[in-house]
Formats: sequence, C-alpha cells, structure tokens
Amino acid sequence: MASLLVRPTAPDAQGTVVNVTPTSAGWTHVGFRVHKLAKGQRLEASSDNQELCLVLLTGRATVTCGEHRFEDIGERMDIFEQIPPYAVYLPNGVSYAVEATTDLELAVCAAPGHGNHAPG
Repeated sequence: MASLLVRPTAPDAQGTVVNVTPTSAGWTHVGFRVHKLAKGQRLEASSDNQELCLVLLTGRATVTCGEHRFEDIGERMDIFEQIPPYAVYLPNGVSYAVEATTDLELAVCAAPGHGNHAPG
C-alpha cells in the first residue's frame, strides 16, 4: 500500500496543491484533489467518467455546470469554523467551472459513477 501521508505542493496553474489518485494511493476507485484559488481565479474541468463532489473547504465560489449555476456559495472562511462546508454534486460526463469569489480552498472528490442525477 502506498503511503497515506501527502504533503501539499505549491499551486500549479489550476491551483492544485494536493492530487491523490487511485493509483498513487493504491486504491481501486476514489481520488481527490485540493485546489487553492485566489479571488477571481477560475478552474475549468470535466468530470469524465467520475461522479464528483466539490467541497468548498474555505471561501466562496460560483460553480457552473451546463444550465446549472450556484452563485457565490460558501460561508466558511476557515476550516476550523463551526460551519459545515458547502458542497456541489456533479454527475459523470459534464464540464464545469468554479470561479473563486473570495480566496478559496476547494476539494474535488471523485469516484467512478454513472450518475443520472442533475448537478446539485
């Protein structure tokens, strides 16, 4: 089994600071990434064959996926605040964008799926 200790790196062009794939973790299915985006920075990606849960760890963002738009969501500005994080579900096979309306830490949790549910 791979080491489960993962240290963040400097943000890349997409703001990625942590990237755990099934292969890198020695897992079969799930993976996740953490992005640090500055206010106004935008992440654009596709869910490919994965269902995703976008979790706003800290900060606020606008998330768009097709005609679905979640405008300026999020309340927690620090992970230690006693406020649950906002999250958005995305089915497989969709393109999406996340625009940071404040500085933002975003977790992208992925698992194989054939969800026929609408983003929400």
